[in-house]
Amino acid sequence: MPRTEYSRYTESELVTFLKQKDRAVFDYLYNNYSAAIFSVIYKMVKDHHTSEDTLQDVFVKIWNKIDQYEASKGTLYTWMMNIAVNAAIDTLRSKGDTMKRKCKSNEHLSALPSQQSKPAETIGLSGLLLKLKPEHQTVMKMVYFQGYTTLEVANILNIPCSTIKSRVKRSLSLLRLCYA
Repeated sequence: MPRTEYSRYTESELVTFLKQKDRAVFDYLYNNYSAAIFSVIYKMVKDHHTSEDTLQDVFVKIWNKIDQYEASKGTLYTWMMNIAVNAAIDTLRSKGDTMKRKCKSNEHLSALPSQQSKPAETIGLSGLLLKLKPEHQTVMKMVYFQGYTTLEVANILNIPCSTIKSRVKRSLSLLRLCYA
C-alpha cells in the first residue's frame, strides 16, 4: 500500500509498520496523536515545558517498545496513553525527588532567614514558631518562609496533603492565640 502524507491507517497497519520501524508512519502517529497525549500529560504535570519534554520521552518509548504492544490486551491508543500516564507520574516523582533533595539539608528545613533580611511583618514570628510542635514548625517554615504549596510539602515530606493542611490550620490558630 503506497503511503502518502494524507494516508489513514487501520490500527493493525499502524502497528505493523511501526514494528518495521517505518519513520513515515511514526511521523503520522506523532502528528495524529501527540496533541491528545500532550493534553493528558499537561493535566497531570501542569507545566508546559516539562510536559513537552515528557511528550518527547513518551514517543521515544513508543518507538523503542512497540514490539511489546499486544493487540489482545487493548488498543494501540490505550497502550500509548498508559505509557504517557506512567511517564507523567515518573516526571512528577522526579520533580518531587528534586525538591526533597533541596529540602533535606539542615539549612533548608531548620533555618529561617537572618533577622536583617526579614520583612517587618515577620519580625517576632520566628519566636512564636518555636511554641509549635517540631512537625508543625517544619510545615510552617516550608509553606510561609520557603514558599512551597501544601501539595509540594506533602510530596517532600511523604505525608498526606490533608495532614499538611491540618497542621497549617492548627498552627495558624495557635499562632493567632499567641500573637493576640
